[in-house]
Amino acid sequence: MLSEKTPFSPLPAFRFMTETIKTLSTGTDLALSVVHPALVCGPDFGPVAEMTAALKESGRFETRASEHTFWPLVEVSDLAKLYALVLRQTRFRMSVIGSGISGVSVDHLASHISARHGKPLDIVTQQAPDGVDPDQDWAAGYALSQSADNTHAKRLLSWSPDHSAVEDLVISLSR
Repeated sequence: MLSEKTPFSPLPAFRFMTETIKTLSTGTDLALSVVHPALVCGPDFGPVAEMTAALKESGRFETRASEHTFWPLVEVSDLAKLYALVLRQTRFRMSVIGSGISGVSVDHLASHISARHGKPLDIVTQQAPDGVDPDQDWAAGYALSQSADNTHAKRLLSWSPDHSAVEDLVISLSR
């Protein structure tokens, strides 16, 4: 499970973020707060919306993930609340993970969306397209199987995401 103490090991497409954080961290007079968001879910974007759209269009969700891949998720308004809490802090340095749901398998998420709409949703795993530049391959992030610990954000900031169960997230966003 990822935590704030887990060493950075980003995909090439995300490496620049790590380099930026390291550069900013070396400043002695800069109060730096870093929020590491999970996969962000909103009504029109993110895994829940993408799966719902695929269900309605073809019943096939094409992704780089396998059905057994675990994704940490956060609902967009919960993430916004976390950012607001971070901005109110007077700590000089802070790093927190923004994950309302620590991890859910792709097939478990799909089963909730299927049940909500009464239709089957098949997971179709795709390989990386030929010739894709790893430094530009943001979609590779979906293939990572991860769980993210939100204990530090909850304890430090009293963050309490409203969407901390898969059922709540699907009911809220899968329309």
